[in-house]
Parts: sequence; structure tokens; C-alpha cells
Amino acid sequence: KGIANACKKANVALIGGETAEMPGFYKAGEYDLVGTIVGIVEKTQILTGEKIRPGDKLIGLASSGLHTNGYSLARKILFEQLEVKNADLLPGSRTTFGQALLKPHLD
Repeated sequence: KGIANACKKANVALIGGETAEMPGFYKAGEYDLVGTIVGIVEKTQILTGEKIRPGDKLIGLASSGLHTNGYSLARKILFEQLEVKNADLLPGSRTTFGQALLKPHLD
């Protein structure tokens, strides 16, 4: 009800989104709320994928690190399955796993 009331008060529509479950991250009663603003596109300009053909080029952009739901999976694999410690160094670097997981993804 709180989010719906806030949207009504701000005269905005909550049209969808993603819910990230992050077990073991927040204490009981804590939560994180994030909002995103999106743009608008004319219906005739929407990219649907219908025109994708063999031989088309795909451009990949490097990531600056883990984002959103990736942290839950990374923590589970690293700390529960591989039993890595925060202070352990990433192989081939002088960065610890803890430092890498806390690195802001600003770029």
C-alpha cells in the first residue's frame, strides 16, 4: 500500500518492475527501495527483434562489475559453495573478494 499511495500522491503509474530477493543480506524488517525513470518511444520505433537475421552484428559492452540480482548468486557461490573469505585475494590480482563486491559500478 505504501508504494501505491506514494505513486498516487506523485501522480505517476507503477507499470511493472523487478523484485530482487536478497536472502541473508538485509536484517529482519529492513528493505531497500529503488526507483527508475524510463523514457518513451514511438510504437513504430520499438525494437522487437523481428528484423534480426543471421549475420547481424551484436555489440557487447563491458560491465563494470556485478549488478542488481547478480550479488545474491555471487555471494551464494563464493561464500557458501566455494567457502571464499572476504579477505581472500581474487586470483591474479591484489584485490580482495570483499573489495571487488563493494566496488561501485559508476562507469
